[in-house]
Amino acid sequence: AMPSNVGFVKLELRAAAQVRKEVDAAIREYTAALETKNRERVEALRSAYETRIEELEDFYLDHEDDERALLFEKQRLRLRRALTVADEAVSEPSPTRPRRKVVVQ
Repeated sequence: AMPSNVGFVKLELRAAAQVRKEVDAAIREYTAALETKNRERVEALRSAYETRIEELEDFYLDHEDDERALLFEKQRLRLRRALTVADEAVSEPSPTRPRRKVVVQ
């Protein structure tokens, strides 16, 4: 698989705004890869994002006594949800269920 050129910011409590921007960009990039049906790119991004989701979770658990950590948990959930919604959108639609358009908040 080709390496993802996704560069993630270092996780620090004061970096919440950068992490939010990073997740915004990640969701846009993933959605674009899905729309162009670039399977190799989708796989590379998914792998990078799943690793990032784990990093965000560990970071949150390490800092859960600091209220700023919630901002990181919120971004982790957004990224996780984006991957899940995308999965549903690209999985084979069942005859009874129409294919859903990928819409990510």
